[in-house]
Amino acid sequence: ATTPWVNAADDLDPDDGRLERWRAAGFTTALTSPDQGFFPGQAAVIGLAGGFGRDMVLATPSALRINLRGGPGHRGFPGSLMGTIAYLRQTFLDARRYGEVWDLYNRDPEGLERPAYDRALAPLLDVVREGRPVLLPATTAVQMQRMARLADELGLQAILYGAHEGYRAAPALAGSGVRVLVSLDFPKAARNGDPEAEPDLSVLRLRERAPTTPAALARAGIPFAFYSDGLRDPAQALDAVRLAVAAGLDRDAAVRALTLAPAEMFGVADRVGTVEEGKIANLTVTAGDLFDAGARVRMVFVDGRPYEADTSDERRAEGGDAEGGEGGGRAEGARGERAAEPVTFAGVTPMTPRGPYAEADTWFITGATILTGTGERIENGQIVVRDGRIADIGTGLSAPRGAQVIDATGQWIIPGIIDAHSHIAGEGGINEGT
Repeated sequence: ATTPWVNAADDLDPDDGRLERWRAAGFTTALTSPDQGFFPGQAAVIGLAGGFGRDMVLATPSALRINLRGGPGHRGFPGSLMGTIAYLRQTFLDARRYGEVWDLYNRDPEGLERPAYDRALAPLLDVVREGRPVLLPATTAVQMQRMARLADELGLQAILYGAHEGYRAAPALAGSGVRVLVSLDFPKAARNGDPEAEPDLSVLRLRERAPTTPAALARAGIPFAFYSDGLRDPAQALDAVRLAVAAGLDRDAAVRALTLAPAEMFGVADRVGTVEEGKIANLTVTAGDLFDAGARVRMVFVDGRPYEADTSDERRAEGGDAEGGEGGGRAEGARGERAAEPVTFAGVTPMTPRGPYAEADTWFITGATILTGTGERIENGQIVVRDGRIADIGTGLSAPRGAQVIDATGQWIIPGIIDAHSHIAGEGGINEGT
């Protein structure tokens, strides 16, 4: 139930079929974490592509996740919410005491018994002393305020995840310093529920108001980002963001919550989250504004390598390979429909299954509307990607000699979307708790 030494970065599977499906939905980066037990382990920020698991890691450890349940097989204490909170509190207090004992010994070990190494408390002590983010579960307004108080008591850099009742909690949390991850799995009626059952008014109210949470957090000045929360269909994630926009969230704020905000929360904003020179070329290319109902993701770049956004129903269900074809074929729509306009790749060789269109040291993307993530909007812009990083961005640029050219006329480019809390690419060992 308590395995804070486990690190998600150690058990990544680059062949996980979900990677391709999430890239097809526009995601390029994710925070992935173990998910079983009260202290399941350390999270890692990963790119959603790579030849080996180690190639996917951008940063680790990036956060410590906490649950309020012990996971499969857990029996005994704690079995109640009160007991769980007490256990969390005591464990962090033990970690601080563990550090004090080691500090005393290291200052003057003569005559002192050497403290015993504790593999559970040592990583928790690092989290506390380094100010690493701690992910605390909190869906209702009461839970959010409770966890904010606990974090303040223990001196933790809290990020609350869940937050469907953030619209109620926002006024109380304003100025508290907590940050929030809003689950995109908004409450909805069960697919196979009793059609004659009458849901409680509170349930109906939550379904209606949960999408207003992001706008409420923005008004209160509370930093927030979005996360997928186990959604199986990546298209549902962006559909949920569109609901939040329809419920009052500013579109620029929505883009930020998908890109720069999570990058800042997990300490990688110097590498990803905006379209700027020197940053990793993780980019999302869409046909139209991302939040328009008819918008489609056309392709993504991960570490400067382009990937087709083929989101046909069959591919989404199976997570299968891309079919080979000529460079410049049509991208599939998010519902399996043929997109209206082709994406043209000048001089690109035929693509290979489950891989990028082509290998190139330099790419030149031209003609797109670029939302940089820093508040700048560039019409008919160009981006030069060299050795996996953004080398230049602006207007009136010329293609470097030997560059692969992508004509993105009529397309939109934003920073590559970051899933702020995911379990993607994890194998069974990632959740070992025995």
